[in-house]
Amino acid sequence: MKLVETVNEFFAIYAKLDPTTKKTIEFQLVNRKNNNTVVAGLSSIEEARNKAITLTEKLEQATILENQKEEIANDDISDENTEENTNHNSQVDKNLTDNTIPDIKKDEKTYSPPRRSRYGK
Repeated sequence: MKLVETVNEFFAIYAKLDPTTKKTIEFQLVNRKNNNTVVAGLSSIEEARNKAITLTEKLEQATILENQKEEIANDDISDENTEENTNHNSQVDKNLTDNTIPDIKKDEKTYSPPRRSRYGK
């Protein structure tokens, strides 16, 4: 495999060479971050460039969509936090029915249930 061209920050074009004649058999499009072959069996450099451009556009669109999903998720979380802050009465009632210390909630990582004695005492 011989590096022919670096297309952009995502992809590079490699030529697969015949070991005996050293002639190019095919071109491969390779992910530059993890060196995995993305597309193999391309017949020309132009075909590899075009494929790299289309895949880059798809990656950029996927990144934009992922960022939008994260923003929506963050908005939902902030909405839930404001709802929790306005519902103080229901939380107090739950704590009164528990046999635990009201300052420690069960869902916190610091909560540990009472331990039993090894000998049943």
